[in-house]
Amino acid sequence: MVKNVAMRKILIALAIGVFAALISIFAFNAVYKNSRLGEVYFLNYSLKNMNHKDVEYFVSDKIKPLVNKYKINVHFEEKSFNVNLKDIGGNFNADDIFKFGKSKDVNEKDMPMLKFNEKKLEEIIKYFSEKTKIEPTKFKYKKEEDKLKVKSGSTGKQIDVKKTVDIIKDFLHSSEFIECLKNGSFKSINAEVQELVQDISTINLEEIKKDVDSPVKDASLSIVNGERVCEKEKQGVNLDLSKAKQIVNNPKKGEYTLPLQTKNPTKTTKDIENNIAKNIKTPDTLGVCTTYFSNSKKESVRNRNENIKLAAAAINGTILLPGEEFSFGKKAGSLPGYKDAVVYRDGKVYMGKGGGICQNSSTLFNAATSSGLDITKRTSHTRPVDYLTPGKDASFDSGGTDFGFKNSLSNPIKIVMTTTNNSVTVKILGINEGYKGKLQSEIVSESNNIRKVVTKYTVTKDGKVVKTKTFNSTYNTKKETESAPATPATIATPNTTPEAANKLQPPSPQPNPNSTKPDNNNQTNAPSAPPTTANNAPAAQAPQQNQSATQPPATATQPNNKPDNNSQTNAPAVPPTIVNNTPAAQTQHQSQSATQPTTSQPKKEDIVPKISAPTTPPLNLPNAPTAPSAVPPMQQKIGAPIPVAP
Repeated sequence: MVKNVAMRKILIALAIGVFAALISIFAFNAVYKNSRLGEVYFLNYSLKNMNHKDVEYFVSDKIKPLVNKYKINVHFEEKSFNVNLKDIGGNFNADDIFKFGKSKDVNEKDMPMLKFNEKKLEEIIKYFSEKTKIEPTKFKYKKEEDKLKVKSGSTGKQIDVKKTVDIIKDFLHSSEFIECLKNGSFKSINAEVQELVQDISTINLEEIKKDVDSPVKDASLSIVNGERVCEKEKQGVNLDLSKAKQIVNNPKKGEYTLPLQTKNPTKTTKDIENNIAKNIKTPDTLGVCTTYFSNSKKESVRNRNENIKLAAAAINGTILLPGEEFSFGKKAGSLPGYKDAVVYRDGKVYMGKGGGICQNSSTLFNAATSSGLDITKRTSHTRPVDYLTPGKDASFDSGGTDFGFKNSLSNPIKIVMTTTNNSVTVKILGINEGYKGKLQSEIVSESNNIRKVVTKYTVTKDGKVVKTKTFNSTYNTKKETESAPATPATIATPNTTPEAANKLQPPSPQPNPNSTKPDNNNQTNAPSAPPTTANNAPAAQAPQQNQSATQPPATATQPNNKPDNNSQTNAPAVPPTIVNNTPAAQTQHQSQSATQPTTSQPKKEDIVPKISAPTTPPLNLPNAPTAPSAVPPMQQKIGAPIPVAP
């Protein structure tokens, strides 16, 4: 009991003591903070007669705005950036300033230090360190003939964040900073730099040798999927590593010239070109075909003839290597300069860009078959054409129908396509390997204005049959009496349904032109039956004026069937003749029978063909030939894509 009373007294005494001490401290602080400062200056400002509250206001009103305006300029190489004290929360503490003012021995060395957020400062320096970083550069080398120029790279550089932060901290805590604040001058410092250690600038001769060394390689030529692939020759190169190391005495710095050992190829692309030219320097004529067209002065006819001449110039001189495939679309499908002329589509007649170039593809088709070549793509027109017998035409349409054939021979061949003012001739030149081709067409059905033709293509070698193929053709023979409605037209006029195989047909009998008066309102004055095509075997042609098809008339033109230049397409004075294995007569007004073509054995060409194709002739060709005959009236298609016609 006595112990408890004593303990209670002790606790009460301690509590009274603590309370008294707190009262004393509070009273002292109240007296201390309310006391006034003497003649003291801080940053050129007088603190005289200021109590603690006055100093707090002074810091907020005078010192903080001054500090917020201050910035430190940091330099790194040729770049610089600013660290604003406002961004790192820089300011002076009022307690430190008041305490400084109350000191008996005021010394500027004891002036209060700036308070700031050191973590924020480090983040800013780190940000600019990444932004201004200079990446290292790799060593370089360049081949110059039989020498190799080698140059070392440069090491990367970056701001050392920790060291640069320490420099800024030391400055902000120094009397120099106080003086800068007094004078209003900004401080510029150079950032500490550290090199980026990456081993890419040092010259690595082993790596260079691995990249530079290459074996010698001859040029080569191959056919892949029917396309010509030429791999260029490559010079052999070797870097002598032991000699290179002797020259490069300081791989980390410097520029050096190293010798290279080279070896030239034995066969170049030029050699290959010369070899191709040599193979067809004195070629045989493997196949030939000539078709004719009108040379009326009517605009649509002139346009058609100019289109034919443009396509011929683009194809002329084309060389095909063994196994290489020819595409009419790639060579002449969309040439600049094509004009509007007659085109067929879905059995109708329209006007479209490139009308007429199907005569080029059709003539080429007959020359290729007479040469015994492989036909890879062929589609007939949707209406009969007047320059070839049905089944012997080959249409082209940029919308997807192409004509193509492959050089199935073991030697290169050359396509020679030329034009006159009323004809186009195609010759296939090459070395005669004994192959010949023949087309025979037959009308298998004709009803409801639909004519179906099957054409048999037979290839022989030295008189023996080695290959046969059939081509199917379907034609709309209905004569149009009204303009067809405009439908989208693209280059050429193929059948709407792709055929699985291609075929030929004999000509149908021609009506006697003396019994039919020319109609100037029709597109052509030619009869609907196409002219004769001779493919090693002449096709039969209907007689005129009771004359046998095998006995040609005395003259090519009939007295009562005078051409009318006002019609869009006039039938040629001489029936179009196609001769295989010999050139057809190309004189417009010769009295030569179309049913009796001349034939001869393949002969050597006197003219040495050139490898490069001739340039495209000018478009302003006089008296260009006309569109084919037997074409009903047509309607201009507005805004149609590029078409090409019969």
